Amino acid sequence: MKKCPVRGAVLVNGEKDGVIEGQYAVTFFWPSDEGAMPVDRLGGRFSDSGRAAFRPSVEPKAND
Repeated sequence: MKKCPVRGAVLVNGEKDGVIEGQYAVTFFWPSDEGAMPVDRLGGRFSDSGRAAFRPSVEPKAND
């Protein structure tokens, strides 16, 4: 399992856009708009990579 602590949907890996092949565990954190220290509006239910239900795999092939 690879760790990729990135915010957003577009990743850059060296010369090419995208992610390195492998299996990933996706976590979610929805910050509140209040104060200097935002709180997770989801209550931390989806922030543990060990319990992640969304586990996409990236294969080494071209995507056109």
